[in-house]
Amino acid sequence: TTISYRVLPPFDATNQDYSASGLPDEVPFRVWPTYGVIPPHQFHLVALEFAPTWARNENAYVANFQIVVDYNEGHPKTLRVSGRAWEPKVTFCRGQSMVTFPPTCAGIASSMECMIRNVSEIPITYECRIPSRFRKLFWFETATGELGPSESSTIVANFCPNGEKVFSAPLYCMARCIEDPDNSVHGPLRALMPDAAGATSEPSYVLQFVGHGKVPAISLEPDELDLGAVRACDEVSNQVVILNSSNLAVHFTISSEFLPGNDELPKEVGDEALQLGCPNGKVAGRCTEKLNIVFRPPRRGLYQYRIVVTPKGDHGPSGKGIVLMLKADVQYPSVQIADLRTEAATLQPQSMMWTQFQVDGINTLYSGEVSETERRFQAAIGIDEKKKLVAQLKPFQLLFGTSAAGSTPTVVYLTLTNPSRLKVRFSFQTPKDLNLENAPYWCDEKALTDDRETHFSWVEEHSIYDIQPRNGEILPGDFLHVKMTYHHHSIGTHILPVVFNVHDGRSVLMYLKAHSVAPNVGCLSVRSSVVSLQPVPLNVEKGTTQPVELTNSGCIAAPWRIDLQPIFQFNLENYDFEVLSVYPVEGVLEPQSSTFLHFTFTPLETKGYVCPVRIEMLKDGRPAEELLFELRAEGYDPEAVKPQTEMLFPANLPIQTYAPVPGCGAALSIEILDFGCCPLRAWTSRILVLVNYTSEYVLTYRWEPRQLFKAGVLQIEPSCGELSPESHCIIVFRVFCDEPVDVSGEIACFLEWTHISAYGQSQEVQIEENSSKVEYLAFHSDHVHEKIKTGKNFMAGEAKHISVANRLTISRFRNLMSTASGQKFLNENLHRTALLSSHLPTMSAPRTDQLLDATGGQDGTSRGLQQAPPPTANPLYVRVRVVVADWDVPVEKTDEFLVLNSVAPLVKELTSKALQEEGEEVEILLTRKAGRHATGGSVAGMDRPQSPGKDSAGAAAGAAFEPGLVGGSAVGSGVVAGVLEHMLREIMSEDSFGVILDNMLAEQTPYFVQYEDSIRPGEQAAPLSALLQENAALIAQDEALSGGDFTAADDSAEPAWRSDLLMDFEAPPALFAQQASAPSRPPRAAAGVDAEAELVVTRSPSTNGGAAASSLDAALDDSPQRYWEEALRDYGEVDLEVFRRDAGEVLEGMLLDMVDDVIAGRLNWMRPMPRPRNRR
Repeated sequence: TTISYRVLPPFDATNQDYSASGLPDEVPFRVWPTYGVIPPHQFHLVALEFAPTWARNENAYVANFQIVVDYNEGHPKTLRVSGRAWEPKVTFCRGQSMVTFPPTCAGIASSMECMIRNVSEIPITYECRIPSRFRKLFWFETATGELGPSESSTIVANFCPNGEKVFSAPLYCMARCIEDPDNSVHGPLRALMPDAAGATSEPSYVLQFVGHGKVPAISLEPDELDLGAVRACDEVSNQVVILNSSNLAVHFTISSEFLPGNDELPKEVGDEALQLGCPNGKVAGRCTEKLNIVFRPPRRGLYQYRIVVTPKGDHGPSGKGIVLMLKADVQYPSVQIADLRTEAATLQPQSMMWTQFQVDGINTLYSGEVSETERRFQAAIGIDEKKKLVAQLKPFQLLFGTSAAGSTPTVVYLTLTNPSRLKVRFSFQTPKDLNLENAPYWCDEKALTDDRETHFSWVEEHSIYDIQPRNGEILPGDFLHVKMTYHHHSIGTHILPVVFNVHDGRSVLMYLKAHSVAPNVGCLSVRSSVVSLQPVPLNVEKGTTQPVELTNSGCIAAPWRIDLQPIFQFNLENYDFEVLSVYPVEGVLEPQSSTFLHFTFTPLETKGYVCPVRIEMLKDGRPAEELLFELRAEGYDPEAVKPQTEMLFPANLPIQTYAPVPGCGAALSIEILDFGCCPLRAWTSRILVLVNYTSEYVLTYRWEPRQLFKAGVLQIEPSCGELSPESHCIIVFRVFCDEPVDVSGEIACFLEWTHISAYGQSQEVQIEENSSKVEYLAFHSDHVHEKIKTGKNFMAGEAKHISVANRLTISRFRNLMSTASGQKFLNENLHRTALLSSHLPTMSAPRTDQLLDATGGQDGTSRGLQQAPPPTANPLYVRVRVVVADWDVPVEKTDEFLVLNSVAPLVKELTSKALQEEGEEVEILLTRKAGRHATGGSVAGMDRPQSPGKDSAGAAAGAAFEPGLVGGSAVGSGVVAGVLEHMLREIMSEDSFGVILDNMLAEQTPYFVQYEDSIRPGEQAAPLSALLQENAALIAQDEALSGGDFTAADDSAEPAWRSDLLMDFEAPPALFAQQASAPSRPPRAAAGVDAEAELVVTRSPSTNGGAAASSLDAALDDSPQRYWEEALRDYGEVDLEVFRRDAGEVLEGMLLDMVDDVIAGRLNWMRPMPRPRNRR
């Protein structure tokens, strides 16, 4: 049958009250159609709709539909429906509110997997969000995704700290449901669909991320790399270890930056020199990696780099980098000439040889960059290539000076220092080293060489020059002496090119040049063909006097004179004013010596002056040779800046010996005395120390100014003397000049050495007769005298060089045989054997055993002793620079000098007139002053006799003093000294003298009280009156013996006590006049009265008691004003000139004594001086 039905509205069947939760009580179910008729055996489909507006999530919606069939409302059918409404919801990390990352190093990213779960029963999409300000620290690799109903998944979160601290960031998540396309409504019906009121698109807070940042996990070992000294163009490899202290692998990048320094190296050069192993890499956890560094610098300089190793995470951003500082001091092997010393027959000061050897230019060259030519020369293998490149090297001329042929060799010691931090290897190459050794005849090119090459070969074959050592090594900071010797074998100019190589460094071409003249001629020279005087201002009454050195390099005396005509013409052209004058104008210069010409320059205009100077060397009163040089000077305005002129002394000259020269036994503490600018009549002093550092030789020294100053201007104290082994002496140089001078020159100190065993022994002077000397008629210029090559002595290696003038040659033998006298000479001297020059007794050297017998005793005890060779007697030089001119000294600095109004009496005493009149007194004065400075003194108490031929002030003064006649004969000081010396030698030769010395050394030092003039124990001291009477009696007895008239002291006359030692000077006449007008003095106090009271009473002007009391009060008033008033009252006005001079001498003596104590080690200058006590 057909039935009908009707569906009633549903009603809620959950039996729960949701009003308290704020959710509406709704039934989200609908059905359609709500009624209908069903034919028999058919059915209807009813659509049920579940459209909730609020999500109850886990709580389901339950509703019942009542279906009334055939209008039977009493028994309806019930249809129960249920459904769940979910909102999109996810959970992180199982619902934890805080997620903590493991400790992570700064710059390194750590990751952590986070589980995300869809707790709803609907498919959803999610998106995780972190605030933008934290996204550099925390981030997700994939922040979005889809999840099915109740599905779970994992996402990766990352953390990368940028420092060492705790970081945190919130996590937000936004979830949306995925719409079912089957349930979507489109078109006009969409407007009829209800909105999803429970849907939300805002992100919700989920949890908090927390991370702990640590220090970087990677480190470098070492953290700073210093490659040290690196030779330019060398390749240096090194490694740096990258250590990862974390458990995670670290990716890193490497970058480098060149830091320019003061050397101004181009950035391109610095970047090219450094090569890193790889620009990036990876180091596993708890592992290390090596970074290879290759450094190849193309040039020298200070290279500094900043190498940065930066760790990075997998996502890309870099962390904090680790800095590695790399530096290298790139250098060339280099040398510097630190010192230069000369041994020559001619006086050649150090300053002159420094200029002639171009030391400053060579040092500057070795301070520069290595040129490409020098690299190619040192790398060249072929001889032709080297010869071609030698000519392109930088040339320098080394002048050894001029000396006579046959004189002692000229030796120059060069002190080579290694200023770099590299070991230096050097070598000298001569033309022979650049050619083939033992070249076959078919390749001999001597016929094709020019004259210069032939001359070089001849000089080298005859060993004119010698260099020792030819090669060697110098450690960093060390030094080495190179000895260059020039032998005066033949006349002429000798040149030898020598290449000086510093291996892997620079190379220079040195032309060794020297000149030898004939031994029978003189040779005058000045230092330069152009001599520049120091500038002088205008408006001066007299300009400065400046010296020019004139040297005679020959072996004979050279008479000379200045041609005054050019100077007269020069003055005539300058308004007939004496702009230039010179003295002396003539003289005789001794062989191998020098003197100074003093030019006085007084300008008239502010311009440069040029004057030619002509010096004639005379022979038989006629000019034989001439010396020409140009004198240049400049005048300037006193208000303008003083022009600069090249100084005589190079600026880089060493101020003292750099290192002990081989064979030298003495040295100066300083070799330049710069007095600076002094006003006229200023008393200026400088000191130096002369040291004898030998252990066996006594040094006899003598200072020779060589006319550098006028007489009396320069005082050297002591000017001569002796130094015992290992002792020193303070030398004082004083300058006092009343005329303007500008002096730059050397003062020589001549040395003589005497072995301590031969000290004091009389030396016989052998005078060689002129008739026995060899007469040289000519001297070879192209031939060197060689040793004879005949006889047994030559075969035994004992050949001696015998001059041709003493050889029996074939031509001389024939000449002798042609005459009767010659045949007689041969018959008396040949004795059936050939006459060899080595057989001549006058030419053969004495045997060694004969010398030992001569120096030893009768028993020959000294036969086996060997003495050390004596040091060189080459003189020492001290450079003196002084300017005496009022216009060069500022007014405010004048008070710093001791300026005297007139020439000091002490200077006058040092002139020749004073030496003649008071020679012995001056000698005694100088001897006493010299004894204060010389610490060595004489040796073993013996006086050394003066060497013959030595002309000194002391010798002249000593000769002037002779004692009176005793017994009708004159007994001189020499006889007395000889007798005393003989007595001392006799005493010292006794065996008991050695025992006495041993006892003296072993004895303890006695107390000084044992030497006092005190009474013997048990005796009583005599009263003071008895002592005075005894002394008066002795004085009367002495006067009676001498025939004088002595009146005993009485009470009415007061004795006039006087003592120079106590500075009790005679009173001026004014004082006697005051005493004569004053009342008579009271009687002298009786014996035993206090001495101080007696002195006060004696000096009282009257006998008044009040006056005596006031005088006593004045005596107790200890003030400088009182002393000054008493000095004026008793002695009159003080001579300030003498007082300043004497005070200067006293202060200078105190300073010299203190300096001597410091040098000798008797005074510790580091210890503070004691405080002065308060005077009461």
